[in-house]
Amino acid sequence: MAPADPAPPVNARRVPGDAMAVACVAASLLVCGGLLAYGAGRGADLTDEIFYLVWTRDPDAHALTYQPFGYLLHPLLGLVDGDLRSYRLGGFAIAAGAGALLGSSVPAARRGAPLLPLHGALAALTIFFPWIITPSYNSAANVGAMLAIAGVLNVRAGRRVPGAIEAAAGLCLAAVLGERGWRYLSARWLAL
Repeated sequence: MAPADPAPPVNARRVPGDAMAVACVAASLLVCGGLLAYGAGRGADLTDEIFYLVWTRDPDAHALTYQPFGYLLHPLLGLVDGDLRSYRLGGFAIAAGAGALLGSSVPAARRGAPLLPLHGALAALTIFFPWIITPSYNSAANVGAMLAIAGVLNVRAGRRVPGAIEAAAGLCLAAVLGERGWRYLSARWLAL
């Protein structure tokens, strides 16, 4: 029987692989987020982005068109008092949060892969680079898909995030009904 290979010498300056990976992903996330934050207050695309902002600012502005994403994103624009930079930053934060939730929902994340939430947040922000940085139906669909997949992964794993299903159902109902639907339902409930 051959003797066991001696352990390689430990280099005191060597950074463990996990720490290096965390540092790289965190640095990438900071660079990506920094670039988006830098660009958040600069200019607007005069084609698609203007339509997104019009529908979000006043979802009922045009009687001939219906864009449900305007009802979904209108509260976020109102929350920041119409400030475009803050609206964009809020969209980035929501997308990164949904990506981090998806990353933490992957089964490997629970088995000691702490980078997956960071990877999820970073990946979620990349949708804004090749396209318009203002929240729109594209980013809303991306966030919705991440939340739905995270929900399925958590249900399959038997893990329940308190209130998450109820909150997601409420947001979906709010998006489907829109402002007109809520006015109709509240008028009917008050009449009872």
